Amino acid sequence: MTVSRCLEGPASLAYPSLEEYVDKTIWKAPRWLSYLSGAIFCSLFILVPVVLGFIVLSMIMCFRGKYLLDLMSNTVNYFFNASWSRPAAEQALSVTEHYIISAESISTLREAVSCPDSHSIVCTLCDSLHVELLGGLAIAVFVLLMVLPVPEWHGFARVFQLPYNIFNYRFLVDQNKFVGPLKSKRPMLFVVIPHGVVPIGCFMGLSYIWSYLPALKGITYVASVTLRLPIIRQIILFLGGRAADRESMHEGLSSGRHGYIMPGGIAELMMSNRHREQVYLKKRKGFVKIAQENNAILVPVYIFGHTRLFDQLANGDGIAMWFSRLIRGSVTFYWGPFFLPIPYVTKLTCMCGDPLELDWSDPEMTVDKGHAIFSQAVQTLFEAHKHEAGYGDVNLEIK
Repeated sequence: MTVSRCLEGPASLAYPSLEEYVDKTIWKAPRWLSYLSGAIFCSLFILVPVVLGFIVLSMIMCFRGKYLLDLMSNTVNYFFNASWSRPAAEQALSVTEHYIISAESISTLREAVSCPDSHSIVCTLCDSLHVELLGGLAIAVFVLLMVLPVPEWHGFARVFQLPYNIFNYRFLVDQNKFVGPLKSKRPMLFVVIPHGVVPIGCFMGLSYIWSYLPALKGITYVASVTLRLPIIRQIILFLGGRAADRESMHEGLSSGRHGYIMPGGIAELMMSNRHREQVYLKKRKGFVKIAQENNAILVPVYIFGHTRLFDQLANGDGIAMWFSRLIRGSVTFYWGPFFLPIPYVTKLTCMCGDPLELDWSDPEMTVDKGHAIFSQAVQTLFEAHKHEAGYGDVNLEIK
């Protein structure tokens, strides 16, 4: 088997025995359905925050009362908490019930509404559609979506195989390289780069692994703010996602489960550019430290084409970067064809590099040395396969 063999279908042999397999053709959706599914997923990262913002602004315009301001203050406080614990969720629900759902609160809010223009559209909607009730229902649904448990759903991963056709998606891996690491029982931490504006290529890769390489299935670690956005939260949790914090990663790796992480985070997202290939890695050493503490194997994964899906306003610096770091979530405006939040049709190639079985018990194998070895492996992986991925003379910039 050649290095970076293109797997176009499921293996016929049960894992972890990876010595023989039979290629089969992945089911490919029609091009219109393939593109539609990819566009819907990519649009969610703009549409969900926009819809939430619209609901908040509409409620502020309609209520204009101190009760709403108190409610929004409490909601914002809970939204930016480190985690949604059950006591916080119960308190959020009680606040919602106290201010919005109860009949007395509805009556109080009606009296608190001030309408300088009795003929305004806002007042008309408030009177005819009972916006207070709709707003209360919206908040209740939002809170429930944030606190209801979501189990892993293996079948849902296949949804991300729908865009394979339009992006000519390929997952390249040499299975023989993973026989030894799997037999060693050491957990593997797959480090995926670059992030891109919307990491759809990562989800497509996870879908492939869940469906066809179950021995490599693991936990996906994501920015905690994405777990506080309805719909996006459900999608991530269906795929076994968790917050990318030290505690969660230690728990996962120490239990022997593999992990997937995109260390570039907000900084790498903000510097994503369709005309340059840049990764933010020099200052990202936390994942190496966690791998060292859990005797994990590092595996570099490079997604060619990930930075070419969208244009964006952010350029890696400025107010957008500052605010994004403040709220621990990206704030940028991105677009594809016709300035819509849909991706450009770009070839995506997910290249899985060789496992780095570093001896963490060796005192000389420091975090800095492990990071240097990993960075060189990323550079080597990119240079070795950029021509077959259509990148020609493009150079990788590691920042």
